[in-house]
Amino acid sequence: MGKGNIHRQQVARLEYDGGGSLAPVFSIPDSVPSAHESACGGGERSAPFLVNRLRVALLCLAALAFAFFGETLRADIPVPARLTQPASAIEAWNVIRLAMANAGRLFEENRVDETKEQIVLMGPSLRVLAREGALEGRQGEAESLATVAFERINLLVRESMAGNLEGARTAFDALGRELAALEAAFPPGLSSNEIHSCVDHPEVAEVGSGKPCPECGKGLRPRRFPYSVIHTRVDTPTLALDLKSDRPLRAGEMNRISLRLTQQGGEPAGADDLVVAHSRRLHLLLVDETGLDFQHLAPDPGNEPGTFVTPFVPISAANYRAWVFAVPAATRLTESLAWTLPGEEASDPVEPPSVAGIEGLVAERDGIMVRLMTANGGPQRIQGGLTNLVRVHVSQADGTPLRQLEPLWNAFAHLTLVSWDFASVHQVHAVGGEILSPDLRGGPDLTFKLHPPAQGWWRLYLQIQVEGRALTFPLRFRAEE
Repeated sequence: MGKGNIHRQQVARLEYDGGGSLAPVFSIPDSVPSAHESACGGGERSAPFLVNRLRVALLCLAALAFAFFGETLRADIPVPARLTQPASAIEAWNVIRLAMANAGRLFEENRVDETKEQIVLMGPSLRVLAREGALEGRQGEAESLATVAFERINLLVRESMAGNLEGARTAFDALGRELAALEAAFPPGLSSNEIHSCVDHPEVAEVGSGKPCPECGKGLRPRRFPYSVIHTRVDTPTLALDLKSDRPLRAGEMNRISLRLTQQGGEPAGADDLVVAHSRRLHLLLVDETGLDFQHLAPDPGNEPGTFVTPFVPISAANYRAWVFAVPAATRLTESLAWTLPGEEASDPVEPPSVAGIEGLVAERDGIMVRLMTANGGPQRIQGGLTNLVRVHVSQADGTPLRQLEPLWNAFAHLTLVSWDFASVHQVHAVGGEILSPDLRGGPDLTFKLHPPAQGWWRLYLQIQVEGRALTFPLRFRAEE
């Protein structure tokens, strides 16, 4: 984009697309820097320069965000649209405080590439703080400080996109100092106010607690959003699980699985305490110890608070490893709770392959083939402890691309990673947000962000739905150093 023709360019801004994801839309700015000013700052500091400088910072942030949130790699951040549309300075500071804490957690885990997903959420809030809420006589100072913070965010996003951990960490530390200076221009305590929201209506945002949701009457809770949708580490789980079958498992026979969830204080964790994730409050994953049978079930609420039930037909006679995936409303962090259901027969551990081969990256069933590859289509190499961008190609057995993938639990595909020793399990979905219309179709290519926490062998189970049939494809890979 040349300096002299900025006024003729469309500018990207971020809005939510209704499916929980940030998506770029375009508008023409009402004012832009003069030709002699750099597109990302600079130029003479004339009287109107501060206003132009703030607008330029916004445009640069939008351009960087557009590069990141493009059609293929758009972020899959399940946060309410209200986070990008704060209605007051109190709301704006709440978003900034939570986003900074989340980004700090990612830096602690050395996951610089994900920090940009949190940092760009602060842009609209800084815009609010630049124009309102400051102490009397200090709004101009707040605008100046917000502009400096915008410029720091632009730098931080660039360093994050480049994978420069030290550069991004330095920019993040500087941003923290600049936000502290900005905070001093506002009434004491304003930045620490909690915003309360509804577990089922996240667009509701109220200052203070004790108010019911105007939509459903449920009690409001402090607003939270996850620091990652790829992989989160929960150091202290807030939920506890008790799981049992109504009779001993037998291959081919129907069983009724009962689950009971309790919170830290021992009280039941009912539907109102859990966030709906991919159309359900609870997901139950089961894998037999041979690794051949994988089942993904969605338990329904039982008759007692905190209880859930689901039918289950084991295909194998081996023990089954079970994991319940739930998102507590209090933290908005996915928790996976493990259990083992004894089978009819003891099974010997299955040894992992001795050599990584291409055969584990391809699977075929019912005339459909899936292939795991890199985002650019080459042979897949997945690193442990890092976020890996991978692509799954779905085709008919003869190689014809399959473009009729149907939404299954609000996603065109679910991808579950299970470590070879069953000690760790993670589930991810194709980037782009939840699919909320049952009429939409996907394929043949789906992009995922995988983050196996450690190196070694992993089982991988891909779930898709075609013509009303839910199909599971087993894959495997070795996460390298």
